[in-house]
Amino acid sequence: LVFRILEWVLLVSLAVFVIASTFGMIHERGKATQAAHATAQAAVAQSIEAVSVALWSFDTAAMHALLTGLVQSRSVVSARLMAADETIAEVRKADFTGTIDREWELPVMSPDNTKLLGTLRISESYSEVNSQVVDTLITLVVTDLIKVATLALVLFAIVYRAIARPLHQLARDVGNLGHSEEEPRIVLARKQPSGTNRDELDILVDAINGFVAERGEEMRRRSEAEGNRREAERALAESEEN
Repeated sequence: LVFRILEWVLLVSLAVFVIASTFGMIHERGKATQAAHATAQAAVAQSIEAVSVALWSFDTAAMHALLTGLVQSRSVVSARLMAADETIAEVRKADFTGTIDREWELPVMSPDNTKLLGTLRISESYSEVNSQVVDTLITLVVTDLIKVATLALVLFAIVYRAIARPLHQLARDVGNLGHSEEEPRIVLARKQPSGTNRDELDILVDAINGFVAERGEEMRRRSEAEGNRREAERALAESEEN
């Protein structure tokens, strides 16, 4: 019973842990990708005026430098400046071989904001973000797993001391009943509760002790009745002989 209790405590604790970790991972990944996307949008918004001036003057060196600055963002892997469906300048993050998770565009207006010069297309990949989230979650999972195991052991110790050990003693004492004429009262080896704090184990022990006492009293009455019957039969036999 003790090991069964420990097994169930661990299984329930692990089930709760897995469910909580799964939802936590999904939530943290969503927050991290949203934060990375917001950072990329902020970087583009800060550079769009400079990109507009560079495109207006067709300064290719400036355009390349600005796009290079954009791909320094954690999630931006490609920045492409297009005009009339043609690529004017493009910078990709070095050594990137993953997949693109999101693409979005931003119009590039003239410096006086009266003419559409082109489009800035941004490609994002969240593989690095996801990797950092996973590394963080692994640390949290290990920490939480230790907490779960510790909590399970504490709960097991409480359940064993309060329930399993008294039940084991009760089963042993009940198994020893009937081996002697004078049956001892069953007393659990634990702190005796007051009248208002009695639990089911105390009620069960009282019921067993009451049953044993009634059975002993019944056996004594039967023994006395049997002795009286034999005495009466012997006295009757002696009177018939006389």
